Amino acid sequence: VIVDRQEGARQLIEGLGLRFLAVYEVSEILEEALTRGELSPSEREKVKAYLEENKV
Repeated sequence: VIVDRQEGARQLIEGLGLRFLAVYEVSEILEEALTRGELSPSEREKVKAYLEENKV
C-alpha cells in the first residue's frame, strides 16, 4: 500500500494473518501539508473527522 488512509484496512488485513506495509500514513501527509502551509488546521481536522467517520 502506498498510503494507509487509517480507516481500518490495516487491522482487517493483519487480522487475516497477512503483513500490511504502507509507505505513508494519511496522518503523516496531513501533518506535512500543515507544516508547509498547504493545509489549514481546520482543513486537517475536517479530513481527520471524515476518516474517523468512515472507518471499516
